[in-house]
Amino acid sequence: MSDNSTEFRELPVKETIAQALRLPIDNIKVLLQACSPFLFFLFALTIIGPYVFDVDLLSYTEQADFDPAVLASSVGIAVLLSLAFAVMAVVRCHQIFVYPADERPPLKIFNFSMKELGYIGWSIAMGLIVAIISIPYTLVVMIPVGLLSPDISFAIGSMSSHDAISITVGILTNVLWLPVMYLAARWSLVLPAMALGVKGTNIVWAWDISKGNGVRLLLLLGIIPMLTSFVFSLFPETNNLFVDFIELVVWLFVVVFEICILSLCFKFLYKEPEQPSEVTPQDSE
Repeated sequence: MSDNSTEFRELPVKETIAQALRLPIDNIKVLLQACSPFLFFLFALTIIGPYVFDVDLLSYTEQADFDPAVLASSVGIAVLLSLAFAVMAVVRCHQIFVYPADERPPLKIFNFSMKELGYIGWSIAMGLIVAIISIPYTLVVMIPVGLLSPDISFAIGSMSSHDAISITVGILTNVLWLPVMYLAARWSLVLPAMALGVKGTNIVWAWDISKGNGVRLLLLLGIIPMLTSFVFSLFPETNNLFVDFIELVVWLFVVVFEICILSLCFKFLYKEPEQPSEVTPQDSE
């Protein structure tokens, strides 16, 4: 790998956002083709999932023909299929967003290779590291949240006390969670590297090439998902299929946008290693 730490390159935030808004539209046809298995499975799961998995387990287990192995295997198969289809779709999206159309490798829709395995592996590793960091951090964060919530809730007292406290806790938690999101944003550059088959990459490598751009990566990769999640948390929970579908569509747009952002950040910061030039007999003399 080349030493990306020797040259600082400032991520252009506005240009990256503008390009991430345009690229999915320009590549909508190939994106739909690449993600079609996942979209079909997700749509089917959204429609039939509540009828298959949303059961009253207490009454269900009391039935004479209840078989816990059948229930566990059904849920397990659904989770594994969701993971496989999702990872294949995400890897294809990274490839579409990073490579120009004329340099893009053939998109094999149903291909599960070492790239997908590497993507899953590093996603799990990052999740575990963030979880380990989050346990003590959460305990520390909850102290100021608990102390400040009543004061801020009083300041927005025109709402009901329950709504005011919920909004307050949500705002404070998101703000205080930014340091953890900062770490995840910098480490996440390893994911498009896995999707493109770049060798010798890990979270230390990702931290190195993102040096000096941590805050910009946080703004690009963390703020929009955080705001989307916060906005949806303000709405009351319903069992309305249409509302669930709208939320699903919004999240799909956000996810595609963020995958594009991550791909563009990787493309900008990653420097291809220079190939050694062949030494001719004249050069060696």
